[in-house]
Order: sequence, then structure tokens, then C-alpha cells
Amino acid sequence: MLANAQSFRDEVQKGINQYFVPAVILIILIGAAAGLGKNWKNINDPHDEGKRKEGVKQAAMIAFYVYLFVAVLGIAVGLATSIRINIGG
Repeated sequence: MLANAQSFRDEVQKGINQYFVPAVILIILIGAAAGLGKNWKNINDPHDEGKRKEGVKQAAMIAFYVYLFVAVLGIAVGLATSIRINIGG
């Protein structure tokens, strides 16, 4: 039983590390790129309309949320991989 529990734990860690984390990071990067692309006109401000400050502020908020989400993801993965499974007590 203990070998099966250890094998299950290893498989869960492998799934988290190989599939879940890269997929979530890819989604985060695509979202950040879409947000920056959407705000590119304000960041670049080609007609000097005074929107550069607003665009940079929005870009900084996107960067902050990406950083925050990656930190939370790291904590969640650390907690998930440190779970001890005890069967038969």
C-alpha cells in the first residue's frame, strides 16, 4: 500500500510539474501580451494625446498581477508537492 501511495504522489507531482504549471504560465503570458497589445496605442501615444501615463500605469498593473499570480502559483505548487499521503495509518 505504501508503495502505491508513493507512486500516486510521484504521478501527481509529475502531472503538476509537466502539464499544469506550464499550461497556466502560458495562459498568463498570453493574457499579459493581449493586455499590453490592447494598451499599446496608449503606451506609444503616437498623436501626443497625453495618454502615455495611463498606458504605462495599465502596463504596470498587468505586470503586477502577473507577478502576483506567479507567486501564488509557486506557493500553491509548493504546498501541493509537499503533501504527505499516509494510507493505513
